[in-house]
Amino acid sequence: MNRRKSLMAVALSVAIAWAVYGVFGNAGSENAAIPETRPADHDEAAGENLGAEDRGAAEHAADGKAENSVILTQSQILLAEIATTPVIAARVPIEFLFTGEVKFNQERATHIVPRLTGIVTKVKAILGDRVTENSEMAVIESRELAEMRAAYLTALERTRLALSRYKRTSTLWAQKISPKQDFIDAEANLAENRFEKLAFEQQLKALGYTQEQLERLVTDKNISFTEFKILAPFGGTVIEKYFTKGEFVEKTKPLYVIADLQKVWVFANVYQGNIKNVRLGQTASVTLDSYPGRKFGGDVTWIADTLDERTRTLKIRVEVDNPDRLLKPGMFANVALIIKTGDNGPVAPASAI
Repeated sequence: MNRRKSLMAVALSVAIAWAVYGVFGNAGSENAAIPETRPADHDEAAGENLGAEDRGAAEHAADGKAENSVILTQSQILLAEIATTPVIAARVPIEFLFTGEVKFNQERATHIVPRLTGIVTKVKAILGDRVTENSEMAVIESRELAEMRAAYLTALERTRLALSRYKRTSTLWAQKISPKQDFIDAEANLAENRFEKLAFEQQLKALGYTQEQLERLVTDKNISFTEFKILAPFGGTVIEKYFTKGEFVEKTKPLYVIADLQKVWVFANVYQGNIKNVRLGQTASVTLDSYPGRKFGGDVTWIADTLDERTRTLKIRVEVDNPDRLLKPGMFANVALIIKTGDNGPVAPASAI
């Protein structure tokens, strides 16, 4: 057993020596060949001992074709745990890396204005709160709203009376009791009141009133004429808040900024030499220094039509899902675009390198 181990050590030493000689001994020669490592042919008989394998390797090495080569026997390959795998031809992906910044999804971010002047009486949502669609965020007392509601109810009642007069006059004219002019006047008065009611109705609907709420103005005698609720237009997070309770607010002054952070945009800067490699719908990978080793997938959803005059780069937008809200607007990011080459090239497993 000791003799076999000695022979194996000698054979391995010879192989390593040949490898070193092939790399460094011929490094100065212009025609130096790259050393080749390949298994030697081995006997098919399972019963041959190590000495026979070593003699076969030595005889093979004596061949002129084995010059500048390292010849290993099957037992040496097994001992060194060497494995081989074929190199295949495939399209090789190339990764292009760009710098970028996380931004709000502008289609899911908005300023909320009251649309009425008034005094804030209740504050239901504060900075950082998450709100759902149509949830109550604040309440204001508005004299302007009271005037609009009163005008609508007045127009509604006038329309009802005008319709009643029109029906009565129509009947009298059909019976030749009243002149036709009375019927014409009643018809014109009804049309005028209907348009007036419609105008006040549309004003209230512009404030967000539904048909159900308009009907409640008529049936609910305890409803407040001055109270106006600020509702969230969609679910999101309160990013900014600009007022306090008791403050007088203008109809066009923003009260809140809310944003849906479930999806964010990452804007990247592409240099002119790489513009040809960018396509809409292309898969992108976003990484941030805040989360080492983690990648966030997304797609290119917009490519600018002009270059930034200051940096001479092209802006692209990558839309990224952000369910855990880890990506914060304002963060710097790296955006990698994966592009597959058109031609096939030699490909080996990463583990072989």
